[in-house]
Amino acid sequence: MLAPALHLCLQAIAALGAGAVPVRADFVNAPCAGEAARALRYDPRIGAARAIRDVAAGETIAAIPASMLPDVRPGDTLYLVARVGTATVERAVTAVQPGRHGQALFVRTSDGRTVRAHLPEDAR
Repeated sequence: MLAPALHLCLQAIAALGAGAVPVRADFVNAPCAGEAARALRYDPRIGAARAIRDVAAGETIAAIPASMLPDVRPGDTLYLVARVGTATVERAVTAVQPGRHGQALFVRTSDGRTVRAHLPEDAR
């Protein structure tokens, strides 16, 4: 299916493989030059979009609602920070699921435990 030419499109900054979970930072807004083929589809199992085909770097594709694109993809390294008084403990964790700023997501610690963490609004 093709998107109408009047809609906003997205231009891929880097290549994405079919089945990949793209994040907002993978794209920039771009005008549609004619018809733009769809390359992303919402996957309700993960609560985010997936690439339904390979997308080349620089390729312009039909836009989807920004709410379908997470800020963090599964497998991304994040840092879990705990503060108690003046003490701060920080440890690297791996995202288990797509995540959005201001929301919670599950992460895996280096010892294999899965815990719920909050991705702050200001985390960039």
